Amino acid sequence: MAHQHHQHQPLQYQQLHPAIEHQHHGPEATENEIYDSDESNLLRTPLDRGPHFDLSASKNITALVGKTAYLNCRVKSLGNKTVSWVRHRDIHLLTVGRFTYTSDQRFQAVHNPQTDDWSLQIRYPQKRDTGVYECQISTTPPVGHSMFLSVVEPITTIVGAPEMFINTGSTVNLTCIVRNSPEPPSTIMWTHNNQSRPWVQQ
Repeated sequence: MAHQHHQHQPLQYQQLHPAIEHQHHGPEATENEIYDSDESNLLRTPLDRGPHFDLSASKNITALVGKTAYLNCRVKSLGNKTVSWVRHRDIHLLTVGRFTYTSDQRFQAVHNPQTDDWSLQIRYPQKRDTGVYECQISTTPPVGHSMFLSVVEPITTIVGAPEMFINTGSTVNLTCIVRNSPEPPSTIMWTHNNQSRPWVQQ
């Protein structure tokens, strides 16, 4: 099933860093709308949007078990607001700004000021880490953008029957199919009678 990107009212979580306590009230403003100082009139100012997501830089990610994964969130015009990452499965606050807020030190926020990217780094990801993660901006009300992380483990199969009978001296071709791999493996190891035969992917 495909998972769609969407911007929405973010999840509320109970344990909040004091610097990012949010008040959830009122409808979320659209991306080209801000309120003026007395909040009596809605001003449309495309050149002054305030903090907002650049959705072209965020996407769902498929990662390999044990290989560091990155979920990317690009925030424009952040100003004095902060960016946080929340795991939907248990509404757990993972990072606030550059600080890790969870006891699970596999999670870390990485900021690139040149691109305005706030990435969630997940070291040694496991299948249990699969799920929805949300990037949040501490506006009032806060806004969030969710993306899906799939952590997979490659599965290999050899094409054909489990046993093959060939004539002595003839040529045999064995084909190995690798599934659930988001990128070509750098090395494929063949074994014969429990002895490895390395073959490097070109």
